[in-house]
Amino acid sequence: MPPGATASLLSTVLLLCGAGALLQSLGVRRIGGRLPFVMLPGGAATALFLQIAQEHGAPTAAGAVLLAAALLLAVLPLYARVVRLFPPLVMGVTVLLIGIAMIRVAARLVTGPDGTGEPCAVRRERVGVRTPGRGLGVSRNRPRS
Repeated sequence: MPPGATASLLSTVLLLCGAGALLQSLGVRRIGGRLPFVMLPGGAATALFLQIAQEHGAPTAAGAVLLAAALLLAVLPLYARVVRLFPPLVMGVTVLLIGIAMIRVAARLVTGPDGTGEPCAVRRERVGVRTPGRGLGVSRNRPRS
């Protein structure tokens, strides 16, 4: 794929991640947790999408995403029934392990890929430290419904 198409594709992914984050954070009817939540494209999913787009074209990759979303929506009722069988401890440990695995990804976003940082790394570190704190403050001070 040409660099312009790749940039456009990644821009679209980030735009839709922002829309998903707003949907999760603000909540619309029964959709969304109404908690501070940031959606980011998964590295594996983005790499697979780009690989499909390079080999078969962007329309095929978009179709694969739509097909996967339809499959997910079809399986969702079954998943909702099965997830109730797991105790909260299992679900909590699962979420904790995923969060721990994401620390490395978040650290690279703050300090840069090589870990040495750039001249503005200090500013990014401040943002990286303040953002979760502000999110917790917002969720702690929000009115209960």
